[in-house]
Amino acid sequence: MKTLLQSINYYFSLNSINSCVYLYYSIIILMLIFIINRYIYFSGYRNNPYIKIKSSISISPNQKIFIVDLKKVRLVIGVTSDKMIVLHRYDNTKFNLNEEVIKKKN
Repeated sequence: MKTLLQSINYYFSLNSINSCVYLYYSIIILMLIFIINRYIYFSGYRNNPYIKIKSSISISPNQKIFIVDLKKVRLVIGVTSDKMIVLHRYDNTKFNLNEEVIKKKN
């Protein structure tokens, strides 16, 4: 069984210093591309103003219930290992009115 260096030497002739430098530069460039793509891909999900998970509860190891606020709708979602079901749907205007009434009472 060949070692890693032997297999690399088979595909890339590492006899000269230039080919070693090119190999190391290409590995560094590929790692940078991977890291940049991960940050760009996940940057949109961190501070998304339209989707917010307000609450979650675990019923069993494979079943959870989430309360999710979208832009104009609040959803109660049941999640299992093989499907998602919308259990109830509210308009956000109802919740905003209830919060205002609670604030006025205090």
